[in-house]
Amino acid sequence: MPWRGNAVIRLFWLRYSDVRRDDFANSLATSVGNEHVIAMVVRKHSFFNANAVLSDVIDLLEDNKGIIEALSGKGVEKLTILLIARDEFRLVQASSEIILPPWFPICADLERSFVISDLGQAAEESPLNCVEARTGSVSELLLAVESSMVVKLREVQTADPTRALQFLQALQMPGQPPIGHSGPILDAYEAHVGSISDPRAYRPGADGKYLCARIIKLTLNSAPKQLGERALAVAATMPNSGALELRPSFFAIAWRPAAAMTKAQANWHAVFIAMFQAYQMMNGSAHAGEYPTYSVALQHAMSLNLRAFLIEARGFVEAQA
Repeated sequence: MPWRGNAVIRLFWLRYSDVRRDDFANSLATSVGNEHVIAMVVRKHSFFNANAVLSDVIDLLEDNKGIIEALSGKGVEKLTILLIARDEFRLVQASSEIILPPWFPICADLERSFVISDLGQAAEESPLNCVEARTGSVSELLLAVESSMVVKLREVQTADPTRALQFLQALQMPGQPPIGHSGPILDAYEAHVGSISDPRAYRPGADGKYLCARIIKLTLNSAPKQLGERALAVAATMPNSGALELRPSFFAIAWRPAAAMTKAQANWHAVFIAMFQAYQMMNGSAHAGEYPTYSVALQHAMSLNLRAFLIEARGFVEAQA
């Protein structure tokens, strides 16, 4: 990770839950020219209060004085300190000033500013098409959900044509012509999912032509309250919608309507949002140059969370009667 401005000392927090933290810390010590990296194990109950960060850092430096003094005479010009801890770093902090000890190998007795950064979030940034986003896997899982929905709708249409028609009508955009019969629409949906030769390259649009695209278009053009109402209408056509409770993707939390939702309604709402999220991830990957770079760890976590939900969503759809 590149240095910022004129900084010569920086601190990173690294969560490592294994009991062998000392061995891990020792393995991280390294030198590149006059730039050195050392690691310290956080042992005390510290770094829980933003107002006490300065004293916590000073205490940690004193506890590891031997490690730091060993750098004397090695021409240290820049020093990276890794703080190895069992827990995540949860503090929000501004840049702080610290007077370095007189025995410090660089800038001794001088005041320097620093911010403790979570290494998992700050160590590496990458465009939205990075490998860790696993966009191909997201595409594959999204197609699996869409395919299951098409199969389920065909089953429902065979048993109760009215209910299948009501499901499709609940996904209609305002101003669209009424649906007269669900059969031809389902024929087109089946042909569409059957035509995908490479699921990992699947990328639905927002044109509303097929089932996934219809849901994406509806989500893209609906306020949270409106989307919640559509989810309620869809849930009414599927009696088993409230049999279990899906855990929405983290992204979906920002799209929750103000009014409380029934369990069945919330499940379908979460499915709609996840399909939309997958679509936006694919767009971001395909047009990565148009967006800023973001933490690789963040992208991986968001992708993992979405993929886990899509797997659950497929099971939810297949469990409908």
